[in-house]
Amino acid sequence: SAVKNACTLLSQHRFELAAAFFLLAGDHKDAIDTIAVKMGDPMLALLVARLLAKSDCGQVYEQAVADLLGKFEDSGNLVASSLVLWRAGRSLEAFERLSRVAATSAPVLARVVALMALMREDPHVKRTLGAATVTMARNEERVRQRLAWALLHAGSYEAAVQQALRIAKLRASGGAGEEEVPWEGFARTELYRAAALGLLLQRMPFTPDWVHPQSKQQADPARVVTAFAEATAATAPLLSASGVDAGDFLLSAALAECAALRRADCAVALSLAQGRPSEGFATAA
Repeated sequence: SAVKNACTLLSQHRFELAAAFFLLAGDHKDAIDTIAVKMGDPMLALLVARLLAKSDCGQVYEQAVADLLGKFEDSGNLVASSLVLWRAGRSLEAFERLSRVAATSAPVLARVVALMALMREDPHVKRTLGAATVTMARNEERVRQRLAWALLHAGSYEAAVQQALRIAKLRASGGAGEEEVPWEGFARTELYRAAALGLLLQRMPFTPDWVHPQSKQQADPARVVTAFAEATAATAPLLSASGVDAGDFLLSAALAECAALRRADCAVALSLAQGRPSEGFATAA
């Protein structure tokens, strides 16, 4: 029989064919379970259930949603359960579950943020939820902050700055709302500054691919000045949002780095380029 063939195929890990035979046998529940759990594709499982619901299969779709939610809740898979809720039209619940993901690794948080952005920009969500999208934006902002810190700890400064810029854009657009407890604003400001500093120090070209012909020191002062200008331009929106002057803040950090590496020539070049020779000569001294 078709069910017997399906069970045989399951034992052989041929899950696609097993699901097909379950469908042929009219065993819709096992077919959907096989697709969602064995194949690891809850979206395909929901699509199959929705197609079955449009035929003469009664409440198969609603039952499939309930079964999938139960399985993913039991296993603690908040991402998968949020996908099920989203496709079932329960967007606010889906978003709330995503915001509860306790992951700390950057790859997992990046997937969560991508799903949040996709859900929030869904035309159906915008049309039906209206003001509730503000709450969704606030949750997305908090997860983006966690992702940015994870990227900073991993040394991915460029990516961290990009996430911080997205946060600043959310705040500037008013999509993240205005009311927040004081520590949230402080944490966001510290994130902006840390991301800017990380990018600056990453771009400072103190590398062995250039050696001064006389002093034998590494890093061309002109390249250091260029890297400083690029880092300042890339992070100026973040530092402006954190209430500090980008030039002052980054110049102090760059001069401190030059002093730590005993690069008086780079310190002087930077300060002259910024029109502050006294600072550079003080660092060189």
